[in-house]
Amino acid sequence: MVAAYRLLGLGVTCVAALYGCGSSSFSSESGTMAVSAGTTGGGATSTTATGGFNSAPSSINGTHDTVVATPQSNLVSVEVGTKQNVSVTFTSSDGRTITGLALSSGSGVTLPAGWSGPATFGCAALSTGSGCVLNLTFTPTVYQTAQSFTLDYVYVDNSTEPQVNGSVTVAYQATTNDNVIAASSAVGQVNATVNSGSQTVTEIFTTDDGHPASALTITNDPSTLPPGWVAPSASSCATVSAGTACQLAWVYAPTAPGNGTLTVNYSFNDDSGTSKSSSFNIPYAATANDNVVYPAIGPITAAVGNSQVVTVVFTTDDGFQATNLSMDLSTLSSVFPGWSSAATSFTCSTISTGTGCTLSLTFTPTCACQSGTLALPYTYADNAGTIKPGTVSFAYTGT
Repeated sequence: MVAAYRLLGLGVTCVAALYGCGSSSFSSESGTMAVSAGTTGGGATSTTATGGFNSAPSSINGTHDTVVATPQSNLVSVEVGTKQNVSVTFTSSDGRTITGLALSSGSGVTLPAGWSGPATFGCAALSTGSGCVLNLTFTPTVYQTAQSFTLDYVYVDNSTEPQVNGSVTVAYQATTNDNVIAASSAVGQVNATVNSGSQTVTEIFTTDDGHPASALTITNDPSTLPPGWVAPSASSCATVSAGTACQLAWVYAPTAPGNGTLTVNYSFNDDSGTSKSSSFNIPYAATANDNVVYPAIGPITAAVGNSQVVTVVFTTDDGFQATNLSMDLSTLSSVFPGWSSAATSFTCSTISTGTGCTLSLTFTPTCACQSGTLALPYTYADNAGTIKPGTVSFAYTGT
């Protein structure tokens, strides 16, 4: 009498005298998935399968169909620190019943790091639908680029012929929830002088973990940038990771003084494919290399005993603001007899246009001998902050 065995105890009859029956195992981080044969009657003793079967009989009923194994995704992508269940569905290529599916490996199959599965797996019968599904779990702890592993399986086709050459490959990667950050070539505030060339600010984009992000795009409308700013000619990078591969440059060429903060907004996809956005700021100031000036003052004439008031109005030659004008008048009367002022010093905190910075001097000669050229030095800081000198100078005569 021919001895018969039931593969995996799942009701699939294996004729030992013709094919051989045995056991297989598949190990994972959670243990070994074991496939073992047991007797169904007749007192036969099970044998060990080593990944092959004997020749099939010459007389066959049914079809030589195959198992189609389909992972739930062409590429399983899971973020580090999270978990995802991954299924592999086994069906029949022609919809007819296939029996005795089991993972095969005499020495066991070790799953890659981060993967785990059930202790045992097999299907007594399968055809269409989702009646035969292997459920695995991927819980990555470290970043991994695209990898794959292959599981081999055996089964008995619809013609009851054992098959040993089935396999399924699962492709996977472990991604990160990273962020794109921008590092500026400028340290602190960007300072530029009006109509004196330009300043270039280069931003280097990298990820905070060194793993790749993608599709970085500057989202600012170039037409809305503050005056003097020019956006990069290219406003995107296909990939961003470590190094200096993604650099974008903004140019500041001011035509008028001003200051403020340029805020640049950008979007990107992190390593897991999640869309994100962020921004960075560039503080800036534009100044002018201007001068403090005053209208020309003609020769001043005063009769002895009479007084002549002279008004000096200080402005800047470009209308932009200068600061901290200072003049020492403590020796005015001793150096220039007949001249006086209301105070021993004169200052203006700001100077630009108008009459906000006005100096008043008085000439009261006591003799006709008091004639000459008045020269009063002063200092100020121009719009760029540079300290500069100046002198109020004009001729005078006592009559």
